[in-house]
Parts: sequence; structure tokens; C-alpha cells
Amino acid sequence: MRAPWPKRDTGHARPSVREDWALVRGVEERGAITPDECDRLCALARDPSVMRWRLRADACLALRFACGDPALADRAARALAEVLDLGQDLNSGCALQFVQRWLTASLGFAALMVLAFGENPLDLWSVWPPVAAALFVSVGPVACASMAIEVTRLSWVRLKALEAMRDLAQPGAAPIVLKACFYSSWRSLRAARRAAEPILRAIPAEGYGLFGSAVLDMARLALDSRGSLQLACVEALERVGDGRALDPILKLAARLEQQGARADVELRDAVDRAVTVLRERRIREGDVSRLVRPAMRPDDEDRLLRPAGPGAPAETGLLLRPANDGDAPKTQDVARGPS
Repeated sequence: MRAPWPKRDTGHARPSVREDWALVRGVEERGAITPDECDRLCALARDPSVMRWRLRADACLALRFACGDPALADRAARALAEVLDLGQDLNSGCALQFVQRWLTASLGFAALMVLAFGENPLDLWSVWPPVAAALFVSVGPVACASMAIEVTRLSWVRLKALEAMRDLAQPGAAPIVLKACFYSSWRSLRAARRAAEPILRAIPAEGYGLFGSAVLDMARLALDSRGSLQLACVEALERVGDGRALDPILKLAARLEQQGARADVELRDAVDRAVTVLRERRIREGDVSRLVRPAMRPDDEDRLLRPAGPGAPAETGLLLRPANDGDAPKTQDVARGPS
């Protein structure tokens, strides 16, 4: 559930901030978005300022109203994907950033002590060891608290971005959302899995071969999830999965076989179809002899439709002349070469 609008931010002293809040509130009230408003909201969502995290979060949520226009929806999904990438980088580097802040604060306090006791080195050396130890220990909770606050704020921004992703349901957002299903913080993990289902159902069959490592994330999510999300993963793998997803789906099929009559009939049928399709694709992907241009030169080039080496030069006049030109000579079969 979205948090209420903070009144203290809508009455900000800076006119630019008031205009940004008015933009977000106007889009929310109308339930529609224009191309210019979409660009401004995307810029607000990408704003790295930590102090404006409430504005960033609500700007991300307002981008969900771009779902009516495919071009705006794609633009908004790209901006939200950048927000999720930024949050993942911060979450993965929390320990390193905590150590950096701890050491920076400790060195800062040490520099202040040197300035305070610089005129009398004896006083400095007499109090330095215990005070340094006390500062080093006391700075730790401060650095930890500041890091926790920043991560919590960014997690709230990521949560709103995932809610908008769910409404946009752009197939191109599948890789980053699937990644968030496993590597997000606990605040956004459930939101990522809720957003993944409509995105997976929107993936068309024409996307086969375009999702790369996201296919493995789909297969992993099919094993880890339950219910409608699991069914959506299996159906998406049937459309765009490749041979790498066959082994995880076979594991899922074995698991359903062990469940017997307790297994979902619709899920079992979807798994059977996916296993058949993925097995055929693995055979087709592994058959190098079916490729027109193999990645490596084979020993027997007579098996190719077209040699891997340089072929005879083509006559561009035969290729570029219009077909309805009565004076044009007969076009030749380019695959076979000139007779």
C-alpha cells in the first residue's frame, strides 16, 4: 500500500521541488501521463539524491500510468530498470560501504584530535591509545545506522519501481525483474515475484533466443516458486526457453511425478509441453551440421549449403533491380550462385 503524500515535501521552499511534487500528484489524480510528463518522471526516478527519496519513490509509482502507450511504457520500463540496477549494486556492496564509512569517520576524529593536541605532543601520545579505541568502537554504530537508513530508503524506492513494473508488464524488463527475484532485500523480494508473473505472461514466442541468461533465471524461479507464478515460468520457457532450461524442467517434472494425484493438472500439462519443446530445441541447437555458417570451419565443407570460405562475388545489379522492370534480366538463385 502506498504511503500518504508527505505534506512537508509538497510545501518545500524550493520552487523546483514544489513543481516536481505537483507533477507527480497531477499524474496520480488524472490517471494518465503525457510524453513530456513521462520524461520528467523518468528523470526524477533516476535522481540519485538520497534526500529526495520520497519524491523518487512516488515518481516511480506514477510511471505505471504509461501502460496505455507502448512507446511510453517502454521508456518508463527502461528508467525503472535503471533504478533496480542501482539498488542491486548498493545492496551487494553494503559491507564494503559500511567499512569505508567506518574508517572515514574514525580517521576524521583522529585528525580532529591531532589538531586539538598538536601543540603538545606529550598530551597527544598520552591520551591517543584509549581515545582512539573508544572512537573506533563508537563510530561503528553510527556508520551502521547511516548505512541502514540509506538502504531502507532505497529499498522503498525499489519497491515502488517493482509495483510500477507489474502494471507496465514489459517483456524487456524480464531479465532485471527475474534477477530481483533472487538478489533483492526482503522488502522488495515479494514485490519482485508479484511483478514477474504478468511480465512472464507478456513474453511473446518471437522472443526465443533473445533473453540470454534470463532463461536460467526463469528455470530457477520455476523450481523455487509455487502456484500461478510457477505456471507462468513454465509457459514462458515453452515459448522462449532454450536447451539450457531442459534439466531444471526435468527436475520439476520428476517432482510432480512424485506428488502423484496431488500435483496440479494444469502445471503438469504445461511441464510436459515444455519438456517436449525444450528437448527438440536442445537437439536442434546441438546439431552443428544444420547451420548455414558454423562458428568453426568443419572438416567436410561439402555438407554446408554455403562454404565457410569466401564465395564468388555477387552481381549487385541482379540483386537491386526492381522485380517489375520489364528490361531486367532474370534473377538467379543467390544461394546456388551464378550458373
